[in-house]
Amino acid sequence: MADFKFIHLSDLHFHGGSSQRHKTHSHSIPHLKGIQKVVQKEKENMDRLIISGDISHYGDDDNLLRAKQWIFSSMEIGNEERISLGLDENEHDKVRLVPGNHDAWNSKSRNGKIIDIRQKSLENFNYVFRRNGKDVIPFPDGYYFDWLQKGERGVFIVFLDSSYMGDTQIENENPELTIIDRVAKGKISKKQAESVLMLYDKGLLGKLEDPYNSGKYIDKSVFSKALKIVVMHHYIFEPSGQKREPLLQLREKESVFKNFALADTDILMCGHKHYAEIKDHLYLHHFDRRAKARYIFNYFRRLIGIHSLPFQYSDKKGKKENKLISTLISLFLINKYKSHNDNKDIISDDSFIEPLSEILVRGIDNPEGFEAELKSFINECNASALDDGILDEAELSEITKRVRTSLSAEEREKLKELTKHLKRVIKELFSRQFLQLMVGSACKAHDDEKKIQVL
Repeated sequence: MADFKFIHLSDLHFHGGSSQRHKTHSHSIPHLKGIQKVVQKEKENMDRLIISGDISHYGDDDNLLRAKQWIFSSMEIGNEERISLGLDENEHDKVRLVPGNHDAWNSKSRNGKIIDIRQKSLENFNYVFRRNGKDVIPFPDGYYFDWLQKGERGVFIVFLDSSYMGDTQIENENPELTIIDRVAKGKISKKQAESVLMLYDKGLLGKLEDPYNSGKYIDKSVFSKALKIVVMHHYIFEPSGQKREPLLQLREKESVFKNFALADTDILMCGHKHYAEIKDHLYLHHFDRRAKARYIFNYFRRLIGIHSLPFQYSDKKGKKENKLISTLISLFLINKYKSHNDNKDIISDDSFIEPLSEILVRGIDNPEGFEAELKSFINECNASALDDGILDEAELSEITKRVRTSLSAEEREKLKELTKHLKRVIKELFSRQFLQLMVGSACKAHDDEKKIQVL
């Protein structure tokens, strides 16, 4: 059975020249040499070399170009000596990059002034790593994906720009972002979350085109069982025993995690904090009732041929966006089933799953009455129990219209059986592990160069 091998580097922080005689640059020449040895030893069986951001220290052209030389060709360090990752031309296509907040600083100053230490845009990064032959794909939409397959085993990787908030266009669209938000924080936009779910939906339906075989689609049975990885610069969970640093954090990180879970993600590969740790979590410990309901509705939407929706982020005032899910949760947990619990203040997070499943099954059998049934339940709710008492009708209408007009009798019978398994599907998801693979700074210089450790 074939295995996959990945080499993961992060936080190279190229800046300050390349002469090995000087100690003033932010990258360490001894570290770079050490990494070269590791890559040379492992590259024969390497499937991908992944670098998760902060490739440069100030996001300036000179040092991004210097980093690119080290990665794809070679960099002179003096006395006619050159160093590099040692990849031949055929191996360049195995390299994958994402930008970090330092790469989005977009400094035009060779020295890097204090005023430059904030995320501005990825103009320099995209210029240096533009698509050119076998070079790296830039981030016009904040993401791209990769697919590896060996026999019946596959690995699906989504690469995300978590410094998206540093893009000039995004800043213009989000004037509420403060200067503090633009320092070292990360952000995954709603559009990016929708894109990840769109790729996942296509994969499950056998409609995701193989990026290396034009016109050929990834087998849905292989995709469904594939290992699913997200690569971005920022981490979600703080490393064990490390203090919380608000200025480094990913915004809305719990919601970002839920959206990764909705796309069946197994692993997050990241850097940013210069700390190496493998940290595992159960989905169960991070899914509240709204997230479980979102998962159920996405499952049902997919069954009836509608794309998934992401878990909604908070708006700038901190209130959740109003979706049908919020209303249904209030309905099932606060009112309809409260009377069946001896202690009215303690209601199981899973108490709504079976009743909701029954409503969906009945809706398939009786599509004309589906919307009316849901609305009648909603009307029983006390409006004060809702987020703000407003129902988003759009999703309800979309689902009921699809059930009412687009399903054959044979499809309805099949859907009823699949929908009955919702409780089992939920249970299986929440018992799964999610791994955060955070690596330390691969070559940032330290005061004592004798204590070199290649992570």
